[in-house]
Amino acid sequence: MSSIAQRAAPSSRRGRTFVGTAIGLRYERDPAVGARFDTLRRELGDNFIAVEFPGRKHATLTEHRQQEGIDRVLTFFDDKLKAASDHQPDQASCPSP
Repeated sequence: MSSIAQRAAPSSRRGRTFVGTAIGLRYERDPAVGARFDTLRRELGDNFIAVEFPGRKHATLTEHRQQEGIDRVLTFFDDKLKAASDHQPDQASCPSP
């Protein structure tokens, strides 16, 4: 199992449940990915967002850049940061220590 799946997978063995989502980007025939996406799908189920592009390239965000992939990652992080900030107390209403 990949280190991401180990940290994020629902697991009664560790007494934790992953609540949230993970995103992964790849080219469908990228030999470097191996079984990683299959493992993430199995371990995270609907909590894993797979973004896949046709081809055998490798670097979806850099050398073989896919604008759709970049847009999906930026939207994913934007959503996560907005959700996190919605759960933070308003700094103006918090008394100073």
